[in-house]
Amino acid sequence: MVLPTVDAGGNGQLCSRKITAFVDKLKIQAKNPDKVVVLADLDPDRCAPCISKRKEIIGNDGIDLIVIARKALESWFLADMEAMRRWTGNKGFYEDQPETLSEMPWDRL
Repeated sequence: MVLPTVDAGGNGQLCSRKITAFVDKLKIQAKNPDKVVVLADLDPDRCAPCISKRKEIIGNDGIDLIVIARKALESWFLADMEAMRRWTGNKGFYEDQPETLSEMPWDRL
């Protein structure tokens, strides 16, 4: 488990000019954490057509590791069959390869 977690809220919040505030907030909450990890969507339609450009936009000031999800993070929820079966009430829920959906995962959710 990784604690604490700070949700940047998306919509452009993870860019170099704004991420510093989130990293500073995290360091205060965690009382000087061992590592700072950023997990972000690729967002190719918005501003970052590739992983290296997305990492460049986020920057690395005070960050130990940046992980970029190639497909929206919501596909991870679709991959958790047990959780989805409980959430939907559908005991037969199954998504073979959620990362390859033509639609965005939040549309499926």
